[in-house]
Amino acid sequence: MSDYRPLLDASNYNPHYDASSDNGDGPTLPYIHEENRPMVEKRLLRKLDLRVAFLVLIYIINCMDRNNVAAARLRGLEEDLNMTGNQFNTLISVLYLGYVIMEVPSYHTILILRFCLGFVEAAFFPGAVFLLSRWYKRDELGLRTALL
Repeated sequence: MSDYRPLLDASNYNPHYDASSDNGDGPTLPYIHEENRPMVEKRLLRKLDLRVAFLVLIYIINCMDRNNVAAARLRGLEEDLNMTGNQFNTLISVLYLGYVIMEVPSYHTILILRFCLGFVEAAFFPGAVFLLSRWYKRDELGLRTALL
């Protein structure tokens, strides 16, 4: 084919992927010669890896949030919110209760907020794995999931 253009050719970017389909079914991808397929797949994998790397960043921020309450305790969170007895322990536990079921300023409000945060964060890891499974082939998915 004289009109051959690699799938990942960024210099001639066309958002419609050579939309000159004769059958009217919609846009089609250009034909990739069999000898060029490994090179094109390698470039596509590199591009995908860079685009989904943000999931790792979000997961790191998630872990930092879980650890920041302990650091806030050292900076006087209990005194600022007038906590007594086991109130701080309950505060720490309520996030994990939200994780188990689904997955911040005065004492009662912070309990409710951390419980709701557990609901929101509980869907992150399964959602991230789902996104990865939609982009990578089965033999590529294991490594990416392990890295996440």
